[in-house]
Amino acid sequence: MALMDLFREDLIFFDIEVNSREELLTYIAQILETHNLVKNSFKEAIIAREETFPTGLPTESIKVAIPHTDIKHVLKSCITICRLKKPIDFLEMGNHSRTVPVEIVFVLALDDEKNHLQALQQLIGLFSERDRMENIRNATNQDELLQSILQGANVI
Repeated sequence: MALMDLFREDLIFFDIEVNSREELLTYIAQILETHNLVKNSFKEAIIAREETFPTGLPTESIKVAIPHTDIKHVLKSCITICRLKKPIDFLEMGNHSRTVPVEIVFVLALDDEKNHLQALQQLIGLFSERDRMENIRNATNQDELLQSILQGANVI
């Protein structure tokens, strides 16, 4: 499955106001469950996984997080994007003692291990491209944001 097939305009949110990663993950899990994209076990699983295996990335341009959980909690693959009104702290990937003030969260709900790994690799490649990340930060609507993500040939 191509990365571009995982994004949906109705799962891109701007100026989300939350006070914690748990609040954000609960909010997104409820939306995904309402759309019949995840099982009701998804919320607890993604929160628990984030505690054990943090996903905050202190990238050079924009701080991001890529929370995800096991495929058994997913009914249909998708990636939800949340651009936050104010940063919230996620624990840094690979370092439980440091936090990252995250501005953009990519919530992965993937139902296939192969797609899961490919999506993570492509997103991490995207995060290293300062210009594209700035375009994502400055996008004013879902279409602009998607175009910024999908403009690289290695992502489509």
